[in-house]
Amino acid sequence: MIASCGQTLNNPGRCTALRQGWTTAPKDGRTDGLKQLILDRGAVAVGIADLCGFFEEPSRKQVFAVAFGMRYPDSEIDLLPSDEALQTAMRGITEQTKDIYSEIDALIQGTDPGAICRRIDAVEPTLGRMHPQLSQKAVAVLAGLGWIGKSSLLVHPVHGPRMRIGTMFTDTLLAADEPYKGNHCGRCEICVDACPAQAVSGEEVRFGSLLGYCIDRETCRTHLYRHESRIHRAEFCGLCLKECPIGKATT
Repeated sequence: MIASCGQTLNNPGRCTALRQGWTTAPKDGRTDGLKQLILDRGAVAVGIADLCGFFEEPSRKQVFAVAFGMRYPDSEIDLLPSDEALQTAMRGITEQTKDIYSEIDALIQGTDPGAICRRIDAVEPTLGRMHPQLSQKAVAVLAGLGWIGKSSLLVHPVHGPRMRIGTMFTDTLLAADEPYKGNHCGRCEICVDACPAQAVSGEEVRFGSLLGYCIDRETCRTHLYRHESRIHRAEFCGLCLKECPIGKATT
């Protein structure tokens, strides 16, 4: 989710106090090289988010996030809610994602020795405390990868919700992309109708100026626990991901 229902997060503005006296990102091709490296390692989308103003207690003058998407294999997603299919889809992507994290760290350290690179679960000790509603999906929106759909999943304009998101946070200076603007779910309610728990309500939330949607997480969780013996897990049946027409194979 971008934010919990009824909550918003304001963006105080883009960072201007940049390290080494720069007022804009250096035009040295480093950001483009980083993006190309990530795409070469199997990602289908990549962007850079400027997170200055999204930290409650920043310990650095600037924080950027590299956000990327790894596409789930259609052959497995189309079998959801099968647990075996989900586990198969996750296994390969998990290893690729780990490799990409290592590659990002190595490239940034090679061009800016001493720079901090952290995954989202290790940000606070070194880069500061993020706003509690700054999820990986919200970072991906800020990096220009897509919007938050009615299913509360990130929806890429080409790959839809069929991506696993990865994020790496750093204090090195990168050329940020513009946040994704707009929300193209419109009147479509395919994921709403597909949800067996009726947890996809289409309720809107705001993330600064960005529009997203939230789901009834408690209703979703209760339904999954009730049917855990059938789908063999108590989280994420995946039907909203599977049925979204954006990114769905047409052949």
